[in-house]
Amino acid sequence: MALAVPFGAYRVIDFLAASAPTVGEGIMRMARYFPLVNAALAWDITHDGPLVRVTLEQPGAPEGLPRSLVEYALIVTVLHLRHAAGVRWPLVDVTCTFPAPPDTRGYEAALGCRVRFGQPRNAFVMTRETWELPSGAASCELLKTLEGHAARMLASLDATRVTSTRVAELIVEELEGGDPSLARVARRMALSPRTLQRRLADEQTTFADVLDETRRHVAQA
Repeated sequence: MALAVPFGAYRVIDFLAASAPTVGEGIMRMARYFPLVNAALAWDITHDGPLVRVTLEQPGAPEGLPRSLVEYALIVTVLHLRHAAGVRWPLVDVTCTFPAPPDTRGYEAALGCRVRFGQPRNAFVMTRETWELPSGAASCELLKTLEGHAARMLASLDATRVTSTRVAELIVEELEGGDPSLARVARRMALSPRTLQRRLADEQTTFADVLDETRRHVAQA
């Protein structure tokens, strides 16, 4: 799927990266405005001497990200960022938390480096030299225009719905097992039921409301 998604499918994010002056600036803007694609995920950028690590995270999901989501997010992000820069910039390392599949050649062909599995984080790593590479299609004026547009879009997102969105996802999973209770969902989020209820109250909803709404959506589907 990641190989099949064309550049431009993510609209503002893709063209923000393409308008940035360097590979690193493009990655920074991808991370900053990624909530426009998926508000439940986040990219953490860490500079460690000569290396830069970009880590995929999901706040509030201690049980880890699904393998298929990690595969897709890592590969489509790297491919689109490379397209944006106009050069297939190299990676030093790619790590995934899930066990190695029987055949890893597809990962290595797409990413251009060895991929290590069963690691503590889902991330890709590059050198600082790669981070500072100039982008072939940089445009200061277009970057300003797109960044202003993206900032307005980001401000319009209902960012306070992050907790209830995660609760709904877990309820869907728990419905298959027959126990979508507050206590069970709170435990999966590493929260106490009282804390989870308080966070939902901050979003002007309750666990019962999210449960009813999710059940209705599942029934309609």
